[in-house]
Amino acid sequence: MNGENESPGASVVQYSWVIDPDEYNQRWNFEQAPSGWRICVSPKFNGFYAALDKDRAITDNDAGVNVYPLQELSNGIWALSSNQTGEWIAITNVASGKCCDVKGEGTGDNDWIVQYDPIAQSGQRWVILEFGNWRP
Repeated sequence: MNGENESPGASVVQYSWVIDPDEYNQRWNFEQAPSGWRICVSPKFNGFYAALDKDRAITDNDAGVNVYPLQELSNGIWALSSNQTGEWIAITNVASGKCCDVKGEGTGDNDWIVQYDPIAQSGQRWVILEFGNWRP
């Protein structure tokens, strides 16, 4: 999440891995949905779900991945190339067919997470970790 912003529509950003039990904005849960998965930030933070920015066209490359309460959720179902812990995967929005991507293949803190055409680049690779002290 962008800083400690708990508001609906807050942008999802990448941030250096922090092993801190109070960093709830870095904990995400995967909930099975009818055609894929919903990705939810910890209820101890705000419990919102990752979805495409409501103010952007579903087909736009670089449309932001933002968070919304479940009742406001649209375009928030995601397909995972695998659901195995510790395996590098692609996360694809079911409605758009585009992948979660770090904008511009950025490597810094607060770089935006957006959707982009699947191009098999490093900014589109993610790993699922169980909560704890394990690091990729």
